[in-house]
Amino acid sequence: HCNDVHISDCIIESGDDCLAGYDVENLLVEHCHLNTACNALRIGGYNLVFDNCQFIGPGKYPHRSSDTYYTHGIFKYYAIKPDVIRRDGGKIIIKNSIFKDVTMLLSYQNGSEDMMQNNCPLRDVTFENVKIDGLNKKSIFKGNGEKCHLIIKNATINFEGDENFLEIDEAIELSLKNINFVLPTKIKVNQESKLNIVECNNIIVIKEE
Repeated sequence: HCNDVHISDCIIESGDDCLAGYDVENLLVEHCHLNTACNALRIGGYNLVFDNCQFIGPGKYPHRSSDTYYTHGIFKYYAIKPDVIRRDGGKIIIKNSIFKDVTMLLSYQNGSEDMMQNNCPLRDVTFENVKIDGLNKKSIFKGNGEKCHLIIKNATINFEGDENFLEIDEAIELSLKNINFVLPTKIKVNQESKLNIVECNNIIVIKEE
């Protein structure tokens, strides 16, 4: 439940989430080095900006409970019941940043109690001017009836896994613009999903039956 937070020029090395919290408004994180054996960002709120950061795995220190070192993901939405949250999540922007050896891009399944994503839904998240290398696990991003816009633009993405890079449902609008997928990369969508794909290479869209 915080407002107007500015974090800059920090090195965060953790066996838990580097930055975590919900009902956060007006957060700026810039020029930081984030290293974790959990999630880099496990956060929810409004007007959250992460600019000119490095997200580097695997973790220098082991995960606090599983004793593993791999970095779970870049962004995992956080909105837990029964606490009060002022508004839907949105205006979350991750830009001008580098990601290396981070297992998964992001994770969102609206309404999931296990994921602690069962309070206010997420409405939009943007990745812009980013270089992402070493991903190998699929990202599930589902609104489950609540509309959300996922935007990725001006990016280089190296997904090395055998499964789908991303899976979305019919509530998600997906906008991909000017993306260089280093390898042929699969995205699984629902028949009703809204897609805006411009100037992207090596992308394979699989429509759910």
